[in-house]
Amino acid sequence: MNDLVNCCLAALLLSCLCVGSCVTDSGMEEAASAPAIYEMIEVDQEPTPLNMAEVQRRIGYPKDAKRHKIQGKVITRVLVGEEGEYLQHEVLMDDNPILMEGINQEIQHLTFSPAMKEGKSVKAWVNIPFEFKFIDKPVDSAIFQALNYFEVSEKIGYPTVENGPQVEGRVLLRIQVDAAGKYLSHEVLEEGHPVLLAGVEPYVGELVFSPNEQGESYTVDLPFEYGLLK
Repeated sequence: MNDLVNCCLAALLLSCLCVGSCVTDSGMEEAASAPAIYEMIEVDQEPTPLNMAEVQRRIGYPKDAKRHKIQGKVITRVLVGEEGEYLQHEVLMDDNPILMEGINQEIQHLTFSPAMKEGKSVKAWVNIPFEFKFIDKPVDSAIFQALNYFEVSEKIGYPTVENGPQVEGRVLLRIQVDAAGKYLSHEVLEEGHPVLLAGVEPYVGELVFSPNEQGESYTVDLPFEYGLLK
């Protein structure tokens, strides 16, 4: 009888050990599915941020850094999931801890095209830099408020009429902006020339502005100047 009990207990113990081993191995495999932060993994395509400009706008310039005129660069190392989602990040370099204030709050909103290896998406780390720098001589305070002014200006180019002469002048728009910095509407203060205005207006709605910390909409007088090289 004792031998039978001992056999049953031994079998039960062996069963428990096997189950425990399976759970441990599974947990270890799941933890090991993400590469270590400095592990070098060859991929056919590295993760690429898809909404970097949007996240940079959300970060803005940390208030304390702006107040104390702190400039510098922060380099983060971000772990990107198989679907391009942010998983975690580590700081590789920061010129001043104050600069991390906004980054830590917003970096999780980054989305990516995932790393690819042999036709499959894989988890991978990628370095993402953030630079904070004061512009000593902004072109215009209104232009400085328009966060993507130069990007939109490039899309507009130099408006011309096909087979017609180039014209010079300034288009000045008064733009209504909501508290979050989104374009609402505009009126024309200076047309400059009908050709110039016709080239500018289709793109005005793409402008993004600094949000108003007081939570109110506001207006910006924004110029677009066109002059021929002499």
